[in-house]
Amino acid sequence: MADRTGRAGTLGWLSVHLRPQGWLLLLFTVATVAAHLLATLIPLYVGRAFDELTRQDPALTVVVNAALVIAALGVGRFLADLLSAGSMEIVAQRVKRDARDQLFRSLLDKGQAFHDRQRIGDILARTINDARLVDYLISPGVATAFNGVIALVIPIIFIATMRAELLLAPALLVTVFAFALWRHVRRLHPLTRRLRRRFTDLNEQFSETLTGMATVQASGQERNELAKFDTAATAYRDAYVRRGYAQAVYLPALGFGLGMAAGSVHSLALFSAGELALAQVITYLGWLGLFAVPISMSEQSVPVIQEGYVACARMHELTDADSDQREPTGGTTAMVTGSVTFDRVSFTYQGRVILRDVSFHLPAGRTLAVVGPTGSGKTMLTKLVNRTYDVTGGRVLIDGRDISDWQPGALRRQIGNVHQDAFLFSKSVFDNVAFGVHRPVSSEEVSEVAQLARADGFIRQLPQGYDTVLNEGGNTLSGGQRQRMVISRALIADPPILTLDDATSAIDARTAQEITDAIDALTTGRTTILVSHRPDQIRRADLILVLDRGAVAGLGSHAELIDHCALYREIYR
Repeated sequence: MADRTGRAGTLGWLSVHLRPQGWLLLLFTVATVAAHLLATLIPLYVGRAFDELTRQDPALTVVVNAALVIAALGVGRFLADLLSAGSMEIVAQRVKRDARDQLFRSLLDKGQAFHDRQRIGDILARTINDARLVDYLISPGVATAFNGVIALVIPIIFIATMRAELLLAPALLVTVFAFALWRHVRRLHPLTRRLRRRFTDLNEQFSETLTGMATVQASGQERNELAKFDTAATAYRDAYVRRGYAQAVYLPALGFGLGMAAGSVHSLALFSAGELALAQVITYLGWLGLFAVPISMSEQSVPVIQEGYVACARMHELTDADSDQREPTGGTTAMVTGSVTFDRVSFTYQGRVILRDVSFHLPAGRTLAVVGPTGSGKTMLTKLVNRTYDVTGGRVLIDGRDISDWQPGALRRQIGNVHQDAFLFSKSVFDNVAFGVHRPVSSEEVSEVAQLARADGFIRQLPQGYDTVLNEGGNTLSGGQRQRMVISRALIADPPILTLDDATSAIDARTAQEITDAIDALTTGRTTILVSHRPDQIRRADLILVLDRGAVAGLGSHAELIDHCALYREIYR
């Protein structure tokens, strides 16, 4: 039942992408039928010409006319085939594009909890390689299969109009062919699924090693990673070979041989009995010979369709996964003033309690410092403010309104974030700094925020200054330089609320002091939630929250906590 439901879902997913291509599919259908109709007429004229040539006084005009008609039918079939193949190729490319777009859009719509569980190599395999297989599924896969069906049906109709009893051999051929094809498909399907899984494992191993190349080389683990990759590559090769063995044993070809033999014997027996003319025998055998086309086509199309169907299932599985965890699209887009309230907030992630019953109120324009031992939930608290994750208990309020009332994008545009892991895109420095705003920005604005974040100096020393294109992650920059660029990105958005998660962790003491001074100037009149281990930053906060194992261990000013919170005194010292 589950397999049937999954099959229906996959076919439904594919039909959604095919529906807009209706007129092209109609054009393909008409052109395909026309091509095979023209091909089926050729044996008829061959038979007539042969019949005329066997007469005692053949009329060459009849033979020439038959040859001209055959030539015209051949040209017509070529044009119809061209139209058929072209229209289906356009459909395939459009479906591939739409499928990739939908997959990428669905990934953008998924919550962070979904992405935390995904493997990058798996997603890349589905987005790039599986989408290509969906293209092949349609053309040549489905196109070839449909051609095969029409190539079976039209000759059968013509044979029935000649003499109904001649359908005996085609019936035998189609029966053996259908049964053998069914068995072939059932044998190939699990092997194809295994092949796609092995490809994903190979892609994941390659992606992971490439991403962590610096760590691999620093640890001297090149041989181990090579061995892992070799194992994954061998498993993929073995899966491919197993499927190749299954493809090699293709029994439908046996059906064609039996059908041709039966048809030849039957037609010649009728000819000997005087019930069939020689021209009819030749035409009939010519029509039977056309059945080689669908046999050959099925041999080509079945593996492609199998791979394409499995690829469709994998893409549909990813787009449909955790559909209940998609980002909401509705909600208010109101402007934020800046007060933040946690009302008995609890958060459980992957079965582990991160925060328990956390409550505080931070008025607009004030600064909250969050401190606590490693693993106490400080970073997660900042991620609940902008709905990177949703609370599992209690409420987070902004301006007295539950943040679930906001449209997530509208809320996040008004909350600036600077985290420990400073990520930069493979874009220019200018584009990286301007990434967080949804309006055109000038070079003066970018330069101004870079100066405030103490980033302007090193940026101007880069080869092309603000036009320098960084590599993925910005790994050519130092940790402190990356951090200052991310701070610039947060500042240019001029958000009412800032969350800073150990924003100066990767910066030397002198630069950290410069950035702290800039942040102090910018946080005037702006709500700031600051996770920090630097005593000078903590001490100047309006309110300090002490977390221990996810629970509130202390809340108050620096002076109050020094007097009444032993954990804070220990952390501060």
